[in-house]
Amino acid sequence: LNNFAKIVFDMNDFNSGNGRYDRVVITLFNRGEDFRNFISDEGSVIRFRNGNLIQDELYMATLNEDIPKLYPELGVGPESNGVPYEPEAFQVLGLKFVMGGRRDVASFDRATAQLKANNYLFGQAWFDIQAICNDSGSKRYDQIRVESIRTFSDFGNVINQPVWLDASRDREDGLERPASYSDIMEGDIYSNLYENFFP
Repeated sequence: LNNFAKIVFDMNDFNSGNGRYDRVVITLFNRGEDFRNFISDEGSVIRFRNGNLIQDELYMATLNEDIPKLYPELGVGPESNGVPYEPEAFQVLGLKFVMGGRRDVASFDRATAQLKANNYLFGQAWFDIQAICNDSGSKRYDQIRVESIRTFSDFGNVINQPVWLDASRDREDGLERPASYSDIMEGDIYSNLYENFFP
């Protein structure tokens, strides 16, 4: 890319083409101006896409700060506490909220944050979508989340707990279906974008 941008996530579909996306790449730009310059340089975009895509979606997003402010247990984990942490997979979620749905999803987040942290599921990054930057149509998501899964055993333990099952009703109430989605992906490059928020 350039000196002002770096790839912070590069993830591939864990299910060999059965997910909504084959690959998710998230790039961090130091400034909005750097992103605008990148988008306006068609050659840079073409080189970045490698010319191999049948269809793609290109979003501009900002880092959501709910984790450090409201759910610190989801952000103080893997890299910031000195304990080796190599997640087996990542859950990538695309959220499209119904009217007032953010409140319902926040209720789910409050109810499940400690459960996820206790089972080594962490919020690597939540992104608020600001715009779609290519010709794929209207903004598909309001928020994209990347959450790490230490092991599938941990993940299975979480989603079968009564508190998760009960809270999931709130999340379902807050999201548009089928616009919202969840997928499991492998990460070749990954980061905890919240590690600098904590001492």
